[in-house]
Amino acid sequence: MTSIPFTAGTTKKGSASVTSGPAAPQYRTNNLERNGFRFRIASDPLPQHIAAHIEQVRTRDSYPAPSVEALGRIIDSINALERWTANPEEVGENALKSHILEKIFPELSMSRHRCVKLQRNAQMSDLLVPDDKSNKLQIVQPRPDAIYGYSSSITREAFTRGQEAAHANIYDSSLKGEGFQFLAATNCGLRLPFLLVECKTSWGLQQLHVALNQCAGGLGASLNAVARLNDALRSMDAEPVISDFVYGITINNTEAILYVSWKENAVIYVIQTVQKFDMHSASAVMDFRKQVSNILDWAHDDRLSQIRVALDTLIRGNDNEVHITSPKRKSAIGHDKKCKPSGENSAGVHKEKKFKKRRGKTRQD
Repeated sequence: MTSIPFTAGTTKKGSASVTSGPAAPQYRTNNLERNGFRFRIASDPLPQHIAAHIEQVRTRDSYPAPSVEALGRIIDSINALERWTANPEEVGENALKSHILEKIFPELSMSRHRCVKLQRNAQMSDLLVPDDKSNKLQIVQPRPDAIYGYSSSITREAFTRGQEAAHANIYDSSLKGEGFQFLAATNCGLRLPFLLVECKTSWGLQQLHVALNQCAGGLGASLNAVARLNDALRSMDAEPVISDFVYGITINNTEAILYVSWKENAVIYVIQTVQKFDMHSASAVMDFRKQVSNILDWAHDDRLSQIRVALDTLIRGNDNEVHITSPKRKSAIGHDKKCKPSGENSAGVHKEKKFKKRRGKTRQD
């Protein structure tokens, strides 16, 4: 089986030009904006359908109220963030990241989010990362601190084998049988991500600015994964049905920022601030948890239903082309199983599995 290329170079292949990565002062201008990214503030107008969805995320009240005991744990977690802000020598960045992701973020519910999977520090395929051929400087390969998408594991029931085969068939037609390289957005088999998270500490200079630089490439890759499905529907004269936006979060021990991202004119990647949250305020943290939970609910219910409808449409339109028993497609479908670590827990969290790189460097935090 051909290895899946996950690479992290900062320059175009064959170019001698380099950049020091997302922390560099000119990275946003030279690497992101010149590869099609645009950054907007919260007061800028949103597309109508995205604005309507964000309103639902903010106001939907389906998030279950925590028990008294759970609320106490959340308060303790907030107090720890405040203490570490005053005494940064007490905690390292990795310990802080784990605390934020495990204590501040809402847990995935196996009853409500069965098909959603969380991966931490997973590399994303550079074949999905935005790449303007006219710009010699490349976007560093994304490796988000946390990324939410869908598992291909049959036990999680996100997609049938027929739907996964239809997904592979999209790329076979244009990439000479290399479609399985694109099935997984990450090196451990995550499909069609919808929420990315980058964590930092507050005591580093412009750390949330750097976190957004890191998050941007992953948001662009996630949008491209969705766009390929919608483009396949258009090629069959079918209406695109999948929501064309994804979410990102940058967070440290004092503040969290929620972003929404979408594509314009097929080549522009817009990232807009939605809301900022004070991580030392119990009410703000509870609002943050509610909104993240509402995004998870949307992804598991509405968005996943849209994706399934799209894949079923492709199956009907390509009955003579989709062969589930094809060795190539069996490799594609089985990729997640081969990459799955033995220690995965009930929420689908795993540590990164290393893959051979084609070129360049991995992201350096």
